[in-house]
Amino acid sequence: MKNRLLVTISALLLSACAGQPMHYYSLQDGSPQNHVIDTTADTVQRIGIGPITLPKLLNRPQIVTRLSQSEVVFAEQHQWGGRLQEEVTQYLSTQLQNDHPQQWVYAYPSDARPLPTYQWALDIQQLDGSLGGTVQLQATCRFIEKSSQKTRFERQVTETEKTTDNSMPAYIDAQRKLLSKLAQACRW
Repeated sequence: MKNRLLVTISALLLSACAGQPMHYYSLQDGSPQNHVIDTTADTVQRIGIGPITLPKLLNRPQIVTRLSQSEVVFAEQHQWGGRLQEEVTQYLSTQLQNDHPQQWVYAYPSDARPLPTYQWALDIQQLDGSLGGTVQLQATCRFIEKSSQKTRFERQVTETEKTTDNSMPAYIDAQRKLLSKLAQACRW
């Protein structure tokens, strides 16, 4: 009798989970880049964006939100469409290319691209928060001259952004706004 009850409860739980649709998200808005740069010109500075490091807590398919300072939720039905580290790198590369249209900005390291003149390395310590609340960003960015490996500048960035409602799209939008603030704060 107990086994039959456990099987019934398990089946009900599984069927409830199976009925929920999966939602996938991207930091990119889907619009194409309109910048045309002569990448062969000797005067073009090449800016490599990366490596970008994220906490292991965030670098997973599920979108992570906080219930409290020490309790997190991995949203099984709300996942990144790609790897979060690649999403962040591509988003920041696009933002910085828009800010610096005369320079060639691309994800680094890359086998398909030449060594950059400068490297923009980033360590993100936090990029999470609560649905319907505040999302926090803490990061360190370094701008490095590749030939000498000399750090031109290093900045600590701490920003917050309130979500507009308690939905996952509003949460992702707050993360996107924080990454845009990070790009502005660490401009070279």
